[in-house]
Amino acid sequence: MAAEGQIASRDPKSKVHHATLGPFCWKVWVNHVTVNMPLFRSTHEMYDLQDAIGSTVAWPSQFILLD
Repeated sequence: MAAEGQIASRDPKSKVHHATLGPFCWKVWVNHVTVNMPLFRSTHEMYDLQDAIGSTVAWPSQFILLD
């Protein structure tokens, strides 16, 4: 596991930092990072998971584990 957070949206029409999620990503709040890695979709402000703590990111749903 690379990070822990909460699902903010599964709606493919939802936006994260002005970009539409699309059919294969969910919008996720990043709360805690255990393994820093590049974001699936970086922005001018955020390049890796550590940068995204306290914010939302688009993450491929196939790599999200639900409790």
